[in-house]
Amino acid sequence: MQALAGLVDEADRIGAARAVPLKPVGGPSLEGHWSYAGPLALDRSGPYGYIVRVLPCHELIFSGAELGLVAAPTERTGEEAGLLMR
Repeated sequence: MQALAGLVDEADRIGAARAVPLKPVGGPSLEGHWSYAGPLALDRSGPYGYIVRVLPCHELIFSGAELGLVAAPTERTGEEAGLLMR
């Protein structure tokens, strides 16, 4: 998990985003939800935004930006499921 945070512009886009790693805190709740925490300090005034994203984590992936191990359903499977991915 990772949070990206920074000041936002007039179009509500985060500029000069700062990446902050998030680590799990404890284990899953009774409903199976996980909580994550990280060192994100809200140390600026003004319009500020953040997003949280899930990064792939596998021993064969070099970085979080590499998506070489992502598997998408085949066209036939996607159509049968009601979702076509190309």
